[in-house]
Amino acid sequence: MAFWGYDALNTPEEIVDAAVKKGLNGIAITDHNTIKGALKAKNYAKKKYPNFNVIIGEEIKTASGDLLGIGLHKEIKPYMSLKDSIDEIHSQGGIAIAPHPFAKFILRECLMKKAIFADAIEVLNACSALKFQNNSAKELAIKYSIPMVAGSDSHSILTLGAAGIICNNDPISEIKNGKVKVFGREAKRKILIEVYYKKIWRSVNWFFSKKRKEELLK
Repeated sequence: MAFWGYDALNTPEEIVDAAVKKGLNGIAITDHNTIKGALKAKNYAKKKYPNFNVIIGEEIKTASGDLLGIGLHKEIKPYMSLKDSIDEIHSQGGIAIAPHPFAKFILRECLMKKAIFADAIEVLNACSALKFQNNSAKELAIKYSIPMVAGSDSHSILTLGAAGIICNNDPISEIKNGKVKVFGREAKRKILIEVYYKKIWRSVNWFFSKKRKEELLK
């Protein structure tokens, strides 16, 4: 959570319900610099959908740019070096994934060519990277023989499942060994505009709300 409020438009419980309804067998939840939402989703799924797999993850802000830690059980603090962040992920038995390495954001860095130090590279990001940025990521992964993954990077159930991976067994080990298949495509711009509009409107309301003040005092 930052000054604009929570990043996703839906609760962890709503996301799990939507994923099951869409026919997905599991999801990885990677909030920015926290695993609280992922833990809530996992606990909820365990009770309501015992066969649905929720992977605990975190999108970590490193000194070099955004990095995904997948298969975590503890939060990893932001702003460490890329190497230290990857080492911490590995110490928990997780894997490090370079998300949207060539995307462009305001006030946020992406790993660019430093993505080669991760265990896998996201070559298809459905919501935060454009087609030519995804293609650049794929070219980098192929050049250095790095495992490839895809993700919806969804901040709303509207784009949930737009892209992802297909695996037969443990996703963590299969990603690391390059045994997964990617599926999906970039989300339609019309849908993304709707999502971003809702996020901005929600954020403005939250910023001036009493709830914001209460949450910031926690």
